[in-house]
Amino acid sequence: MSEAAFTTSPAISAPAKKTARLVHIDGARGYLLIAMFIAHFNFTHWTPVLKFHHGNFSAVWDGEFFVLLSGFVCALSYLRAFSKGGMISCELAILRRLRWVYLYQVVVALSMLYLFLSAWPMKLDALYVPDQDTPLLVQTLQVFTFAKQPLYLNILILYMALMLFIPVGLWLLEKKRTGLYLAILVACWLVAAFGWDKALVTWFRVNVFDTRPYFALTGTFNPLSYAVIFYGGFYLGYLYKTEGWKRFKSSILPLSYPAFYAALAVSAAFAVAGLGQDLLGAPEWLVEPQRTTITIVGLISLTALSYLVYFLLNKEDLPRPLSWFGTALDAVLSFPPLVTVGRNSLFVYSGHVVVVFLASYFIVSSGLVGNRPIIVLVQFVTLAILMGAAALKQRYLPDLP
Repeated sequence: MSEAAFTTSPAISAPAKKTARLVHIDGARGYLLIAMFIAHFNFTHWTPVLKFHHGNFSAVWDGEFFVLLSGFVCALSYLRAFSKGGMISCELAILRRLRWVYLYQVVVALSMLYLFLSAWPMKLDALYVPDQDTPLLVQTLQVFTFAKQPLYLNILILYMALMLFIPVGLWLLEKKRTGLYLAILVACWLVAAFGWDKALVTWFRVNVFDTRPYFALTGTFNPLSYAVIFYGGFYLGYLYKTEGWKRFKSSILPLSYPAFYAALAVSAAFAVAGLGQDLLGAPEWLVEPQRTTITIVGLISLTALSYLVYFLLNKEDLPRPLSWFGTALDAVLSFPPLVTVGRNSLFVYSGHVVVVFLASYFIVSSGLVGNRPIIVLVQFVTLAILMGAAALKQRYLPDLP
């Protein structure tokens, strides 16, 4: 199981021209995408399913893990382009990818804009009120410059901001400027944590020019803050790619029982604090994920949980009952439907926004708002449709991102 976690199966490997994907990472991304669907569905129509979401047991939700894994995968994907053609070649490869990210962003944003307007006056929540004062043509043009953005596409916005600097990160790592690389990440996090970037942007909008009606490349996640997660994962991916798996698991990120039990204790503490918040009086900053800027608490929780999964998947000769958990994780994260969803992450992430709102409006228009069992059924049927669409896309449109 240890080698399988960081190798690819021929049955699900990417086309020859692309960097091979790692099976369990694809499965993990698939799981996180499904978790995003469950969370976002519950923001419009609550169901008991959300109680089983991992965000209730940690100080981070699915997006943070997804950004970490994406940084890791990006290091594997773009190192070759950098090695062959330098920073310019690497940046061009990234721009080709971002072209697709932008296309998905625009298509989904336009779909949501017209859906909200056509479905009005059906109300889902105060957050989903269409803009009826601005002309539709103006709103349509605002979509193309990100001034008009739908909910739940924030990770695409984050990627557009973060991926542009991959060549700089690779240059620093190839030149052995690791200290400077890490110092930049810490500086970015501090700037976001103290709100200096927000203050600067506010000053610019007030005193120079307010760009928001014309251009707004911002979302829920602060790029400076989440750069720590994305480029932290990127650094690990770079070391895995350049140093090899054997050295990675022995020296770079060792499979250590003391580290595992420490991570287990930290994760258990967060879980107890979250589950018993009312009884224990745990403060909100300890148990409620901070989505705009990642906090120290969030980073600790993210690191601990990630290490637990990494250890259980890759440590050989685990004693019982740890071996049972390792086997279960291996089975879940290599489950073909999850791997398919993870391999088609851009398609599924974009598509889930559309299906969440279509299902939500169906519930409202059918008078099912108070019928919890039927809402749960709609939730699972919609999820099955989304996963089925990913499978069909993989089969018939494998070259479509």
